[in-house]
Order: sequence, then C-alpha cells, then structure tokens
Amino acid sequence: MKRKLSALCLSGLLLAVWPTTWAGAPQPLIDCDAGGDLAVDLPRAVAAGYTTIYLRGTCIGNLEIDTSGLQLRGEPRATIQGVDSGGFPAAIRVVGPIELVLRDLEIRDGYFGVRVENSGAFVQLIYCDVHANSVGLMAERGSVLTLFGSEVHDHEELGILATSGSEVRLNQSLVHDNRTGIVAYDRAILAILNQSEIRDNVQVGVEVRQLATAQIVDTLFSNNGDLHVFATDRSQVNIRFDSTLGAADDPTSSAVFVADTSEVSIGSGATVWGSVTAWSGRVRIFLATLHGRLTLERFSDGIVQSNAVVDGGIVCTTGSDALCAGAAASATDCPSSRNDCEAPGVSEPHRQNQHQNRQQEQLDQQRHDEAHPARVGDPAQGQSAHHQRAGRYHHVGEAVPELIGQHGDLLGHAGERGQR
Repeated sequence: MKRKLSALCLSGLLLAVWPTTWAGAPQPLIDCDAGGDLAVDLPRAVAAGYTTIYLRGTCIGNLEIDTSGLQLRGEPRATIQGVDSGGFPAAIRVVGPIELVLRDLEIRDGYFGVRVENSGAFVQLIYCDVHANSVGLMAERGSVLTLFGSEVHDHEELGILATSGSEVRLNQSLVHDNRTGIVAYDRAILAILNQSEIRDNVQVGVEVRQLATAQIVDTLFSNNGDLHVFATDRSQVNIRFDSTLGAADDPTSSAVFVADTSEVSIGSGATVWGSVTAWSGRVRIFLATLHGRLTLERFSDGIVQSNAVVDGGIVCTTGSDALCAGAAASATDCPSSRNDCEAPGVSEPHRQNQHQNRQQEQLDQQRHDEAHPARVGDPAQGQSAHHQRAGRYHHVGEAVPELIGQHGDLLGHAGERGQR
C-alpha cells in the first residue's frame, strides 16, 4: 500500500514527512542533545497530529514555522540557536496568519530572535529568554506578539521592534541591556503592562515614532542611557497607574522627550524623575508627579492639572504655552492669559513685572536668532542642553543602522531580505 506524503516548510526546505504515529511518550519530545533534529522530527510530529511538542537541549539552525496551533515548549528548558549567515535570518521565523506559543525557550544567535511577518499572526512568548541576537523580536504587517514573564536582553541593535501596524504587548516582562530597548514605528501599537521593567538600555528605553502609540502601565524605567521615553512623528504615549520613570539617583539624562506634533500624557499615579521636554509637541500631566522641569519649546503646549506636581517648574519658549489648573507648579514665560501656575507667595504685581521682563528678553533673543540663525542642536552655538537633545533625537533613528532610516522603510518586504 502506498503511503501518502504531506509537507511542512521548515528551515527553508520542503521536507516530505510520513503520516506515521510518533514512537514514544504521549507528547513528543525532541532532545537535540541526544540526536534529535528539529528539521526532521518537528515535521513528523506535526504530521502525526501533535500540537504541543516538547524540546530539550540546544537545537541549532534557523526555524521557519507556517503551521497554526502549535506550542513549542522547553522540557524543562531548551535553546533555539539560530545561525546569522547574512540576509537578516531569524532563529524563529513565523510565516502566515498562524497562532503559535513559545514557552520556556532560550532564543539566540539569529539576526532576529523571532520575526513575525504577516497580518493575522498571533504569537505568544511565555517564560522565554531572548538574547544575543542583533534584534530580539520583530513584529510587522499587522501581526500580534505578546510576552508574559519573558526577558529580552543583550542585543546589538534593538530589543523589540514593532512596525507597520503590528501590536506588541509586554506583561510582567523585562527588557534590558540592549542598544535601544523597544521601538514602535509606522502605526504600531505597544502596550507595556503589569510590573514590566525597561532598564539599562544604552541609548533609549522606548522610542515611539511615525503615528505609533504606546500604553505604559505599572512599569519601571531605570538607567536608560540618554532617554527613558522618546516620542516623535505624530505619535502618542500614555504613561499611567504606578509607572515610574527613573529615580532620584538615576543617571539617565532626560526622562521624556516629545517632538514633531506628538503627545505624551503622564497621569493617574505615575511618577517621573528628570526633565520632560517638548519640541513642537504636547505634554499633559494630571494626578502625577514630575520631579524635574517641564520645558516647552518651539510652539509646544503643556497641560498641567488635577493635583499634578511639577517640582522643577514649567518653562515656555518660542511661542509655547502652558495651561494649568489645580496643579502645584511655577511657570516661566508662559502667557499669563492661559496660565494659572504660580509659585506660592508671589504677588500679582511682581508676577506681571517678571512676565514683562521675560517678554522683553525673549523678544531680544528672537531678534538675535533671526540675525544669527543656528542649526538646532549645534553645541558650537552655545544653546541649552535641551536644544542639543532636540537636534540629537530628531534623528535618533539614524542610530539604528539597517533598521530605521529617517522616515524610511524597515527592511523592505520579506522577499527583499539581504538586498539592502
């Protein structure tokens, strides 16, 4: 009797697999340290109808999965060790609108640790350790990637990259010691929730750009190089419910920078240590505490209300303004017609005199700037530190080679890998 063949795409090969029963335990175990081979044994297990497949040892080689409903689970732990041979390979590449669970796995040594490529794909990482890739995780084209109790660390470029309308959710997970922690780009959606932690990333903790959105709830940020949170290109970031950015002794130079008509909202019990700066952006603070200065530059807007506290005061420059109500903060150079922020004990005549003096100083400075134009962020022009940051972080994407260009595409389509 002839046996029928079925096929599963794995590691870039079309493998014929026989529909035979799996010899051994009720749930199949592939032990790569005892001669097991994912390229052979995984297709056989799938063809035999198994959906939960246990792995043990170190399995070397890039894995491509296009079958829905699978769970790959370490027993008790296993390693998927990719091979970065050029052309942006992934240790685990997920193709098609499939559902996949990865549990108790170490994923390492690819260009990507896990790459999820297609709309309709839903991939969960549970208690996984993703490290030592160039980019830990990438979700694109409307796919959904969720992490629970997982760790993403020690990547040369990025811990996590979400792009082109994809969604990434972190729950009780840790992102640390990457060049940049997380980037959400091009209408991507990012949620960082429930005692997650973003720390010790070299440049930026979380970057949100080009119409992307981020919800940050009950999350701790610490020691993230230059910035904890950077929002630009018409993006939106909400920081809520017991989230804490920094600490009194945190060396991170700036907590939040928002630019290019983006908005950052800090509220509902959040605490931020360090400066918050808007450059043609908007900042809203309510029921929250900022242990630092709020600086509004280049026609930015600030809203400080509902028992918010801004220890370092609010400074407005170059057409910016702050609207305050029921907040503990002092303000400098914010138009008095819209400003109720005032330091305790300052009399009204004294405040008006201060405001007139500052208006004259600002007018003098504007005339000087018009006569001596300078590039934003040029230290040689003697500008303030936040001016320098504006110039630096307006092009922060250039610090992520091969991944993000200034308003550019990310890696092109899947078929264009390796053609950059």
